[in-house]
Amino acid sequence: MKEEEISINEAGWLRAKITLLEFPKNCCKCSQATEFTREYYGGMKFWWLFRLIGIEWYVEIPIPTCENCNHAIKKAKKKGTLIGLLIGAIIGIAGFIGGVAISVLQRNSLPDGAADIGIIIGGTTFVLGLIGGPLIGYFWAEARNVTVKINKYSPLSKAVSIKFDDAEYAKKVFERTKQ
Repeated sequence: MKEEEISINEAGWLRAKITLLEFPKNCCKCSQATEFTREYYGGMKFWWLFRLIGIEWYVEIPIPTCENCNHAIKKAKKKGTLIGLLIGAIIGIAGFIGGVAISVLQRNSLPDGAADIGIIIGGTTFVLGLIGGPLIGYFWAEARNVTVKINKYSPLSKAVSIKFDDAEYAKKVFERTKQ
């Protein structure tokens, strides 16, 4: 492989074509020997938004991650999702109670039907809290527990930038891929 096709910068970002990447058979988080891999996702800015609407401007890369580290990553994501659900539910319930309170307190001073706006706003806040809370929690957990960061994916050249928490692992990938 040509050295121009792979590079690593001072910040530890590795840049290479996906098809050329070679990973050591060690966990990218703890360096334990493993045959187990985990799919890591990344891409262009807002790749996850494109993924939600069906545009595949993102990449999935199977990278060695031992079962213990994989379990820890899944556990952190579940915890973040549950915390987000709890926060979203609290915000949603508070919004619903506030909306009902506005409707009840303002019923006599507003024209007919206008007091129902508080209930509609409260119900909407409740639903948005229950939907948005877990999503925010999941992405928050994803951002906090990042073992591998993938960005700057180019669907045309199939090149991608990858950063590992373990800088030594990045150097191993660089050396193996460069050969």
